[in-house]
Amino acid sequence: MDVGSEVRFRHFVYMKHDIVIVGGGVPGLTLALALAQSTSLSVAVLEARDCVRLFKRDARVSAITQASKRIFKKLGVWSAIHAQAIQSFTRIECWDEAGNEIDFHCETLAMSALGYIVENQAIQFVLQEALQSYCTAQIFYSTKLIALHEKEDAIMLSTDTGQVFHAKLVVAADGAMSFVRERAQIILDKKDYNEEAIVATITTTAMHEQIARQCFLKTGPVALLPLSDSYRTSLVWTLPTAEAKQYMDLKPDDFCKALTCVFSKRFSEVVVVEGRQSFRLCKQQAQQCVKPRIALLGDALHTVHPLAGQGMNMGLLDAAALFEIIHTAIAHHRDFGSHAVLRRYARWRKADNFPMSVGIDWIKQLFAANTPVISLVRVSGLQILNRFPTIKNYFARYAVGERNGLPKLAQ
Repeated sequence: MDVGSEVRFRHFVYMKHDIVIVGGGVPGLTLALALAQSTSLSVAVLEARDCVRLFKRDARVSAITQASKRIFKKLGVWSAIHAQAIQSFTRIECWDEAGNEIDFHCETLAMSALGYIVENQAIQFVLQEALQSYCTAQIFYSTKLIALHEKEDAIMLSTDTGQVFHAKLVVAADGAMSFVRERAQIILDKKDYNEEAIVATITTTAMHEQIARQCFLKTGPVALLPLSDSYRTSLVWTLPTAEAKQYMDLKPDDFCKALTCVFSKRFSEVVVVEGRQSFRLCKQQAQQCVKPRIALLGDALHTVHPLAGQGMNMGLLDAAALFEIIHTAIAHHRDFGSHAVLRRYARWRKADNFPMSVGIDWIKQLFAANTPVISLVRVSGLQILNRFPTIKNYFARYAVGERNGLPKLAQ
């Protein structure tokens, strides 16, 4: 395949690539790097933000599973990501207000860690740096798309500055408010949780001991994810929208006191809070994963509740699966942008994403409801899992990415 070509006309710049990835987040950059390393396809990544804003540090982190780690290792970037203040966690503790609890240990799964907490921007920075080594891939920052035109053999994307991108395949990796998905007229199923997640970095008086903690309150789950500093953790506190606003309006000292009350019996005093932000929560699922010459991945395809920390990992598996489908099509001299080829990707990801999405919703409803029947089901379920380690470990291994049917990059 030819490297991306550029033709300048009087009023616009026409650029032809094999694949255009819209969105420079982690899933989109992961796909771009995999393609650059293993194919000769010309790839353009279109990112709406400028480079400075893209890598401005904030409080958002992701819990990276073992499957996601394997993807990064095979792409040769894990060591660089690991150097970016990463923290492994070896245990997960979960409990509710009634005192019912369950925990998971890496030792019982014969693993060195259950997962890794990494800043989203750190992963993006490493992937962006790695991508610069390949002449077949290019990132275009500050790119605002204004039009999408579907043709039989290509997709045309126009920007507000007169650029026109021509591609045999366009990948929508542009987030929950995807421009590509909307312009391709792909219907979105959406469920508003009427909740917001407060995200921040907190400092406590006790060390986190590499334990990820989650408390299920009547108002929603509160998660503490260990960071590289033994006294600092990342907070994800889910609350009804009105209550979230009240907590966001609290002075830092009052916020720390409120959070201390939540964890006082199970953890320690919260003394510092930094970088408080809040995000509206909803569940989204595109009714179509693909169209001819268009494929969706990551948040453009699906968003889930953050309680299980699976959103980023689902997006990375999307990227790994789409790469494998494209790579296989090239090896068999098939049109990688055709609907017939892309439908294989759609079936594959639906089989993996659907049970994960349903399971996350099931857990949320199970712990949110407080009727006598649901409470009995919750208590009985936790007792069964704690009594039968084999069943508990099966669910744990599935969640951390130790399951069948994963893309080769994640195996």
